[in-house]
Amino acid sequence: MLFISDILVQTCTPTNGAPSYDTRQALLIPTVPQLGKEVALKAIKECGQPVSKITHLVCSTATGIEMHGCYSGAAAIRSAKELAENNSRARVLVVSSELLSTMFFQGPMETKLNHLFGNVIFGDGASTVIIGAYPDLTIERPLFQLESATCIEASMKDAFRDIDISDWNSLFLIVHPGGPTILNKVNQKL
Repeated sequence: MLFISDILVQTCTPTNGAPSYDTRQALLIPTVPQLGKEVALKAIKECGQPVSKITHLVCSTATGIEMHGCYSGAAAIRSAKELAENNSRARVLVVSSELLSTMFFQGPMETKLNHLFGNVIFGDGASTVIIGAYPDLTIERPLFQLESATCIEASMKDAFRDIDISDWNSLFLIVHPGGPTILNKVNQKL
């Protein structure tokens, strides 16, 4: 297990309490792919199919020089869905790997407690999913069905018709972890 924060604290510059850009990049380059590889191998093992069944690989990250933001994972899933729907035997492995502690980490400073906020809400991790269309139900067990945004309301109505629920807000909320600034901007648009 790699404790990135321990390495970053040791390399903080005295002026701003943050590691240099070179130090951050040196951690990202080997670690982001390693996190992705670990979850990808686990997903392939859990699906019960050989690696040779994977026809495409789509990777995403919001970490690094060109931070694509939180939408990079959703864009990767959308790309995989398109690949799968247009290739009947396609099985697309989507891997998202983040090492956000390197981008937001700043050493502890009594005069700048706000630095702790980024360290708390943005973390490191990886996730993966195998996406396909037209499943072979004799050897595959689909867990979810992806729908386009235009179909969501119809799918929700169909799914909850028998239990008489039409107020989707009464079911659940998904809160973006980016803190109040992001949530307030979303709320303003709504």
